[in-house]
Amino acid sequence: TVIAPRQICDGIFDCSDLSDECLCVTSSFGAADLCSSVCYGDQSTSCSQCRTVYKLFLKQVCNGISECQNGEDERNCSGRFECDAGHRVWLTGSKKVVSIDNKQKCDAVFPPECLDYSDEVNCSESTHFYCESGTPFFVRRDQVTDGNRDCADASDECPPNVFQASDISSREELIKSPFLRAMIWFMACVAINGNALVFFFSLKSLWENSKKAKVLQAPRVAVINKLLILNLSIADFLMGVALLIIAIKSAQFSGQYCWRDLLWRSSTTCDVIGVLSVLSCEASVLSLVCLTSYRLYTIYFPLKSRTVSTKVATIWIIGIWVLCFVLALLPLSDHLSRYMVTTIRIKTTPYLKTEMIRFDQLLAFTKRISVTQRNVSVEGVFTTGSWSVLQRFLNTNFPGHAPEPVGYFGYYSASAVCLPRYFKLTTDQLGLNEISAVIMSFNFITLLYISAAYAAIYKRTSSGAFSANTANRQQTEQRQKNAKNLQRKISILILTDFSCWLPVCLMTFISYRESGLPSFVYSVSAIILLPINSSLNPIIYTDAVPKLYR
Repeated sequence: TVIAPRQICDGIFDCSDLSDECLCVTSSFGAADLCSSVCYGDQSTSCSQCRTVYKLFLKQVCNGISECQNGEDERNCSGRFECDAGHRVWLTGSKKVVSIDNKQKCDAVFPPECLDYSDEVNCSESTHFYCESGTPFFVRRDQVTDGNRDCADASDECPPNVFQASDISSREELIKSPFLRAMIWFMACVAINGNALVFFFSLKSLWENSKKAKVLQAPRVAVINKLLILNLSIADFLMGVALLIIAIKSAQFSGQYCWRDLLWRSSTTCDVIGVLSVLSCEASVLSLVCLTSYRLYTIYFPLKSRTVSTKVATIWIIGIWVLCFVLALLPLSDHLSRYMVTTIRIKTTPYLKTEMIRFDQLLAFTKRISVTQRNVSVEGVFTTGSWSVLQRFLNTNFPGHAPEPVGYFGYYSASAVCLPRYFKLTTDQLGLNEISAVIMSFNFITLLYISAAYAAIYKRTSSGAFSANTANRQQTEQRQKNAKNLQRKISILILTDFSCWLPVCLMTFISYRESGLPSFVYSVSAIILLPINSSLNPIIYTDAVPKLYR
């Protein structure tokens, strides 16, 4: 019998075998008892529990649903994946689903068709990511590292290869290289202990020289030198503190760093490390400039240099720290956040697809939502607005739709060690920040100045200028001896300055011209090259360390 589609499952029996109604999941008629007495089995095989046997339609064979009691209609079916897929409720009763179409295997649909998830096991890594906790069993590959924690244990945001492009961190360690982990402890201890000794001896010597200068009305050359060295030791001490914090956090996060990465890099502590490192480096550089300039002045103008008062040195020091604080806090300025903050992390919201958003994404969202209200003023918001300007605009006009920030990722949080990146790497998606170029250009100029100044000092002390004005031969010999000691220190000083800043400056300039530098360059420069001056300056500029062995 041929019937129209509208006659199927309409509550009226049109077929002689009642199949137009009894094979429906639901039906509007109430003759359940009539359908329960009907079995649709193979003509060659009887269904033992049925009183009437009808021939199965072709579409009911190998459709995954066991119609016959012994399941003969679903045996030896091609193009099917056998598994327990539960039961389906029909008007004639609940029937077991024993297989699914092969197209449904590894189709990345959750929950899976098979109850035991066997249809989604051993699937391609290009389509599936299996949660380590098993809750849920898997997520789609496009959900991995998308900023949303889809797995209960957040393993989709920390896959095994998540830090594959990083030469500093790994999934387990903040600093993955055992050598660099040891070096950061070593550098921190040397910088802190060495500069603490310099501070103590310089403070003691400063006190003694100040008393002598007052009693004897002697020139304050030694006092000013000690004052500048004291300032240098404070600057270098800060680098040791920053390195120590990184070392402690590396040990604290050991074995589980990936799950702490976002919270760590968006934390205040990370920003403090970045500020301390810039403060230390630039205050150290400027202190060296002042110290070098004063030494150059005393060599070429020995009489005039005695008239310089300690107030002048104090003004220098205050100016150094004011300038360095401004430079270090500049990346945290709200007005510059549009250029300094690359992404922010927000609480999950139905209006944005990810927890990590860039400025252009927030700007596009703000533009879309502002169109819904005509009376909203957007003047200046889109052209000059920063992150906070957009946030205030959304909170004021669309309080129920404004994303809530959890953490900011910017200049100091570009890497796990929170030290500023002064050059571009091949893995960077964005260009080098302008403030890095300014700092490196300034440091390069100061490096050239310091080298030229000490070369002039070296030449002056080697020319024998002191002996012509010295009446006493013993004093001449002593001055020549002091000159040789100074020349030796100058040679070491220039060598360490060049070993620290010259490679970093050159890498900055090279990265501007090239597509970027290998990522391992940053880990070496951040942990070894940049802190080296902070560790060696106490040895070069003072006799604090040798005094311990006298």
